Amino acid sequence: MTDAERLDLLRFHITRQDGLRASIQNRAAVLLSAGAVVLAATSVLYAQDIRGVFHSNRLLLCVVTALLIGILSLTIGSVWNALSAMVSVRSSRGLFSDIPSRGVYAPSDVVRIFATYGEFHDDLVDYRIADDARSAEVQLWVDLQIYMRRYRHLRREATLLLGATSALLSVTSAVVVASTYWP
Repeated sequence: MTDAERLDLLRFHITRQDGLRASIQNRAAVLLSAGAVVLAATSVLYAQDIRGVFHSNRLLLCVVTALLIGILSLTIGSVWNALSAMVSVRSSRGLFSDIPSRGVYAPSDVVRIFATYGEFHDDLVDYRIADDARSAEVQLWVDLQIYMRRYRHLRREATLLLGATSALLSVTSAVVVASTYWP
C-alpha cells in the first residue's frame, strides 16, 4: 500500500469515527433528557406529601423516602455519565500524554507548535505524505480511544437511568396503592 493509499484509508476511518462520536453525543443527549423527566417525576412524587399517605406506618415512610433518595442518586449518576459521554473535561493530550504530535489533525498541536502563520506555512511546504499518514494514524488511535471511553459512559448512563426508572415506577405504584387502599 502506498503512503497516499494509506492516508486515504486513515482519513476514511477518521471521518467514520466522527460520525460515531456524533451518534454517541446524540444518544447521551436523549438519555440526559429522559433523566430530567425521571428527576422531575421523583420531585413531584416527593412533593405529594407521602407522609400523609404513610402516616400510620413509619417504616414504610422510611423505605419510600430511602427509595426516593436512591432514585435521585441513580439519576444524578446518569446525568454525570451523560455529560462525560458528550464531552471530555480533559484534552486528548491530557488523557494520552505519550502520543506524538498529530499535525493539522489536532488544532491544539498546531497552536502549541506554531506561533505564527509563517512558521505553519513553512512546515506545510516541507510536509510529506508519509508525515501526514503518521499524523492521521495517531489521530485515528486517539479517536478510537475517546470513542470507547464515551461509549462506556453512555452504557453506564443507560444502566443507571434504567435502575432509576424501575425504582420510580415501583415507588409510584406503592404510593398509589397505599393512598387508594390504605386505611
